[in-house]
Amino acid sequence: MKRATKRRALTLLELVTATALLATLVTAVAVLLRGAHAAWQGHDNDLARLEAAHATLRHLVRNIRQAQAVSAVSPAGDLSGALSIVMPSGQTYAWDHDDVAERVNFGITSASDLLAEEISELNFVGYRADGTTSTTAVEEIQSIDCQVTVELPRQAGGSRTVITRAWLRSW
Repeated sequence: MKRATKRRALTLLELVTATALLATLVTAVAVLLRGAHAAWQGHDNDLARLEAAHATLRHLVRNIRQAQAVSAVSPAGDLSGALSIVMPSGQTYAWDHDDVAERVNFGITSASDLLAEEISELNFVGYRADGTTSTTAVEEIQSIDCQVTVELPRQAGGSRTVITRAWLRSW
């Protein structure tokens, strides 16, 4: 009579098969996670650009509403706009868009400090007190349309523009 022996270890074939299956599973999961991470990172970058556009508008509106007068504004068609306003303290606040570096600069007297990056266009349109007649004569400007455009590489349209109007405090 032959005695039945119990198997106590894996054969080499079983070990190679298990290793191949595990490697296939790990590779599939890594590819899936890499794609999900790339999508998340792209969405996060687009969201940061949009937030920069909104933050730029909030900064502009907050200061324009407190301004006594406009001292300089770029023409309405200039997509790399500039704006200077006189504050109640007598200081002149200035904004300028650098279209090469795609950034908006801000400063007192001259726009020398970084306000926002990855802003592709900045446009200002001045309006008279009636709110419908556009003008570039700084003494007649009572409200300003501010337009900020950012590029969103992950979206099919490619860009998003946010616009707001701010009225000057002093008439």
